[in-house]
Amino acid sequence: MFATVRWSFSTGFVVGLLSSSLVVADDPATLTGRAAPVRAKTVNTVEDALAQRAELAFSDTPLSDALRFVAKSQGINIVVDNIALERAGITGNVPISVDVSGVTLRSALKTILEPRGLVAVAEDDVLKITTPQRAQPAAAQRPVYFPTPAANEIRIRDSLSEPTQPAFADTPLADAVDFLRDYHQINIWIDRTALQDEGVDPSLPINLELSGITLRSALRLMLEPYGLTAVVEDEVLKVTTRTAAQQKVVTRVYPVGDLVGSYEDLAAIQQAIQTTTGGRWRSDDAAVAGSISVVPRSASIVVKQTHAVHDEIVDLLANLRAAQELPIEPPQSSRLPGNAATNLLPTN
Repeated sequence: MFATVRWSFSTGFVVGLLSSSLVVADDPATLTGRAAPVRAKTVNTVEDALAQRAELAFSDTPLSDALRFVAKSQGINIVVDNIALERAGITGNVPISVDVSGVTLRSALKTILEPRGLVAVAEDDVLKITTPQRAQPAAAQRPVYFPTPAANEIRIRDSLSEPTQPAFADTPLADAVDFLRDYHQINIWIDRTALQDEGVDPSLPINLELSGITLRSALRLMLEPYGLTAVVEDEVLKVTTRTAAQQKVVTRVYPVGDLVGSYEDLAAIQQAIQTTTGGRWRSDDAAVAGSISVVPRSASIVVKQTHAVHDEIVDLLANLRAAQELPIEPPQSSRLPGNAATNLLPTN
């Protein structure tokens, strides 16, 4: 029986039954390409294995060794998302101490992984160990606009909120972009034609050394001084000039039925979009302007704007939805206590 180990992350390692023995590969180059056909003793599908009873007893056992044991005892291949673990501050040497029996493998793994902020998900005939954020399938996410964004675009938008570690000292822009692309495992593309049209050299020096900031903030600090920006377009994160970004508009439909209960609510969201985002609208008589309209029947708002403004709209609607989840405190009574009210009555 043959199995295929698919590498999703360039710095991941595989724990599993490969060629009748366990292998840990720090570099996917140790296997043949990104999808390495290997002979495996896999006797169970991952879902079958997760449903079987398991008995696990570890005492200060490194996580990687514990996963090796699980792979060998259950006859499955396990892939560890090292990028996710690194960002969560977890290494393969983190000690595991558990003693469980008579429970399913799914429950046993939950006991091991959950306290460390990790999850196990079945994917492509392997069991992937990752963080909940990376495990969330793109298809399960609520579409915030139509046309529904491609999975790659959703992944890029998620990455923009992830922490990054820029350490650039006179680093050429192209090299800095390559670093961020590899670090976040997303496609980042430099619009060299747009840069050339405005006389911007892709090898211009980037000086930025920070930690604990998001990729979105890092890109803004890198690019704004040179009149550049980054937009999610055509399933890549495109580095281009602000001028070029402002000249391209796209139309999206935003369903907001969960935020409105009347036409007045719909109109209020339309006004919020126009007054709080940086877009130029037809009423501004601008050369390149967007448009906005409401469709009460579908409780939707149709917007034609630049990618940058659409990003602002996505953030605005996300904040409105978050605010909607907050409990509404009843207003404090403006009535005075009974005795105080009595004192205000005329005495005559």
